[in-house]
Amino acid sequence: MIPMQAQARPARTCKLTERLTKRQGEVMTLLIQGKTYQAIGGALCVSENTVRSHVKKIYAKARVTSRAELMHLLLNPPDSP
Repeated sequence: MIPMQAQARPARTCKLTERLTKRQGEVMTLLIQGKTYQAIGGALCVSENTVRSHVKKIYAKARVTSRAELMHLLLNPPDSP
């Protein structure tokens, strides 16, 4: 039997990219590259506040609260041993 915590994780990661809008995907790509909100805004021609809004929505969909947690989630897929 799979522990409850392990069962909940696949739903968080498997379909994360499918649940993001195109723009959220673009923001997430730049975010995980280590770009600042200012750099992301410049690259996408949006304000830092708009980037901040996208990041909040990405974190909510991924059920994380920080860039580090998002990176961990993306780099450690649930199917990895």
